Amino acid sequence: DDGIDCTRDTCGSNGECIHTSVCDDGDPCTTDTCGANGQCSYAYFCDDSNPCTADTCSLGVCLYTQTCSVTRSWGTSTVSLGEGATTFLNTPTNIPSLPYTTKNFTSIQAGKFHAIALAVDGTFWGTGANDNYQLSNGTGSTSVFVPINGLPTGRVVVSFSVGESFTVILYQGVAGSPNELYVFGCNIKNQLGVGLSIPNVVYPTKLDYNFRTSVSGTTYDAIGVTAGRYHTIVLNQVTLFGIGSNQNNQIGVPNLPSSITNPVAIIPISLFPGEFFTSVSAGYRGTLAATSAQRAFGFGANIDNELGLATIPVQTPTLLNPLDTYGNTAPVAQVALGKSTGFLLTPSGDVFGVGSNTYGQLGAPTRPTWGILNFPSNITGISAGEQLTVWWGTNNVFYSGQYTAGSYTTSFTPVPLFVDGNYTFLSSGAGFSNAFFVSIP
Repeated sequence: DDGIDCTRDTCGSNGECIHTSVCDDGDPCTTDTCGANGQCSYAYFCDDSNPCTADTCSLGVCLYTQTCSVTRSWGTSTVSLGEGATTFLNTPTNIPSLPYTTKNFTSIQAGKFHAIALAVDGTFWGTGANDNYQLSNGTGSTSVFVPINGLPTGRVVVSFSVGESFTVILYQGVAGSPNELYVFGCNIKNQLGVGLSIPNVVYPTKLDYNFRTSVSGTTYDAIGVTAGRYHTIVLNQVTLFGIGSNQNNQIGVPNLPSSITNPVAIIPISLFPGEFFTSVSAGYRGTLAATSAQRAFGFGANIDNELGLATIPVQTPTLLNPLDTYGNTAPVAQVALGKSTGFLLTPSGDVFGVGSNTYGQLGAPTRPTWGILNFPSNITGISAGEQLTVWWGTNNVFYSGQYTAGSYTTSFTPVPLFVDGNYTFLSSGAGFSNAFFVSIP
């Protein structure tokens, strides 16, 4: 008897004393200790105190797996890659100014010369030009991501979008009140809805407008917002609201002035009973919309056939007719519109494209009508920029246009950025000739 409560005392075959710890659970991944009165405790020692890793142990070896997202950028830009002084990135590169080791980012969008990222905690971060206060708060342009100040805290973000030089964020209303749109940045065409007398909105400002619609006793609130060059579209399930320039018919309402002086115009699209809007994209000078009936509409300039319609311009919302290989109208789940290209995504992950391929942004030869694009795997999201496009699926990202990964020249067909299938892609953003995506890891 060694007088220690934490040992089991026995005598061996040769009369020798054997003192064995009673607090050994046989698990090499725990630290075994014995306290007063022989009370055992077992502490798991693979804890790196990092909220963005999953800590596991195998045969006594600690493994730390990244669970928070990583945001990467590539392309060319003087300020909006978020990489400090870097002006060109040939391949997607982690953005050090977005603290992915301690903060989880879910989404990113890019304007012409700025980008905005959303974190899980509801904070927004921005990089790039701030000449029109598209990053808010008058801090000047920045080549790294910085927090966007002056926004509501503790609120649910419903949707956000980045226009050419402005930013719009849709928040859930307080205590049952209507959802609220906050705006900041360039307003020279009243794309922020605060009036033409205000050229720039310096700080995040709530737009005083109720985007709710009541139909047959049911009230529908705003569920999304999308920003183009000089116009903004807000949608609830049964109504599209247009704000800003109608110079190229991108609001889709005939006989309106080139810039809408009233905050909002209701866009005339007739829905079937029980049909709802599901996806809307405001492009450089036009708009695409998709519905729950898997129909798609387009309206706007159509200068480069980016709407796939015969008329120039398309003054009112017009039904699109993408034909599959059997000559049938393809169903549409999502839409994306750039400056000179348009894309329709089917529920099965096929992509139809139309418009110009001058910089490779279409990923196929220039075409005036909707045609299917060839990808080796299904696509789940599209970001259409000015000179480039990003397509992404669950395990891969494809990129076509100005400054493609792995080459300093333009690529006219989609190039896969990752081929090992070990990534989960969450979001992407395409700007002028730069791009971003969020993935795990």
